[in-house]
Amino acid sequence: MTTEMDIPVEDSIFRVLSELGIERAHFASRGLNDWHGVASRYPEAVASLTLVCPLGFDSQVLAPLSERLLVFNGDSGGATGTISRNVASLPEVTTVTLSDCPFPDNYNDLAALRGGDIAVPVLSFLERIGSGTMPGQLTPSVQEGELDGVYFKAQGSGPPLVLLPLGAAPSQWDPVIPVLSERHCVISMSGPALGMVASLEGRGRTPGYLSAVGRLIAETELQPGESVLEVGCGTGVLCRWLAKETSGANPVTGVDINSFFLREGAEIARREGVDGTVSLREGSAEL
Repeated sequence: MTTEMDIPVEDSIFRVLSELGIERAHFASRGLNDWHGVASRYPEAVASLTLVCPLGFDSQVLAPLSERLLVFNGDSGGATGTISRNVASLPEVTTVTLSDCPFPDNYNDLAALRGGDIAVPVLSFLERIGSGTMPGQLTPSVQEGELDGVYFKAQGSGPPLVLLPLGAAPSQWDPVIPVLSERHCVISMSGPALGMVASLEGRGRTPGYLSAVGRLIAETELQPGESVLEVGCGTGVLCRWLAKETSGANPVTGVDINSFFLREGAEIARREGVDGTVSLREGSAEL
């Protein structure tokens, strides 16, 4: 049986766009696994691509899009130098350096901390390249939903702008969506097929991983009605697995400090029908 984990993520993304009646869109992303297939397999459908302090870079794939490519970079540390060298090989790329911003890690909440420094250049860039590449105006009849493990929500009207996850940022794009949706139909995408959520979900479903956890649970001699707490649960993939393994006989609580993971995990739990057994809460094991 084919699951959302077996379908190439770019195919899932474009199934969502087809559902919304979109043939061509602007894209903004950070993680290589989210944008790479889109850029390599569907370049004709990419009106533009914005990479925000990208985690991974492929100059060969991006070269045909270089006139329609916007890249944000930090001003020091991390992958700043690597991104600068890659961008230098594509002279037609538009670049923005975030001042006083060391290259952010995967958990940095860029949209919350530097929202104005990101939204304004993005809007200016899209307006500048609009002639000849801008998709048509759009007000989708479907406002939100899910296909193949991709959750989507559409806001605003105008040329479509697809926002793919910003790593493990707690708020993702939320702080800048009100500004972007004033001029664009913003389609924010997340779910178990995208970003770090896909990585956590994939790892938590592997037979070896589940076997090790299963042995640990067996050692506890868990009895019906006893509660289970997982600290550092991420998206709660193991919480959901345990809830199914015990047929809901044990309340399972997952705790994590990342609100994005918890938000996504709660939605996955609801869709898998275990939200009555699994509870996900924000918290730290260090407190």
